[in-house]
Amino acid sequence: MFIFLKTPLPIFISDLKLKIYEMSMKRKLFNIDKKPPYSLIGLEKRAALAIQNHFRLSNYQMLVISWIKGLWTGILLSLVVHYFISH
Repeated sequence: MFIFLKTPLPIFISDLKLKIYEMSMKRKLFNIDKKPPYSLIGLEKRAALAIQNHFRLSNYQMLVISWIKGLWTGILLSLVVHYFISH
C-alpha cells in the first residue's frame, strides 16, 4: 500500500513530530493538578512548565539553566557581602 502526499515526506514527518511533542507538553502541563491550585509549589511547577513549553526546552536544559541561575545568584550575593565587609 502506497501513500501519496501532496507535501514532501520530510516536512510531513517533522510536522507530525511537532504535533506529537505539543500534545505531550499539553498533557504534561495538565497532569500536575493533584495539589491545590494556589499552592506555592503548584504555581512554581506551572511556571517552569510554561517556560519549558514556550522555549521548547528538555528537562536537562531546564536543569542546566537553573544551575547557571543559582551560580549567578551566588556570585552576586558574594560580591554584595564582600562590598559591605570590606568597606
